[in-house]
Amino acid sequence: MTPRPGKWKAVIDPARVPGGTTGFTYTEVMTHPAYGTATVDTTPTVRATGARWTERATVHTAGAVPTGRELVLVVDVVDRRSERDETAHPLAAFGGAPYRPVPVVTAVVPISAKSAGGHP
Repeated sequence: MTPRPGKWKAVIDPARVPGGTTGFTYTEVMTHPAYGTATVDTTPTVRATGARWTERATVHTAGAVPTGRELVLVVDVVDRRSERDETAHPLAAFGGAPYRPVPVVTAVVPISAKSAGGHP
C-alpha cells in the first residue's frame, strides 16, 4: 500500500539499529472513535521497574471497518506519575501539537471482527 500524500513521520529507535542503514515496514494505523472503543477492565496499578503483567480489555466495535483495512487495538502504556511531574515542571516547551503524554510502550494488536463482537 502506498502512503497517502501529506505530512508523515517515521520513528526509528536508534538503540535498536546496530549501525549503518536499516529498512522498516510501513504500517498505516488510523484511529478514530467511529471505529470503536476499548476499556481496560482493571484499575491502574503502580508497577515495579521491569515488571511484566497482563491486562484485560473490552473492545466495542462501532460502524464498518473501511474496505481493505484490518481492525486493530492500539494500546499505550503511560507512566502517569512521570507525566504529572513533567506537566508540573516541564523540561521543554514545544509549539504545535502536544507532546505529552509520552507512552512507555505502544502495542498494535490485530482484532478479528468476530472476536470484537462485530460481524465477520
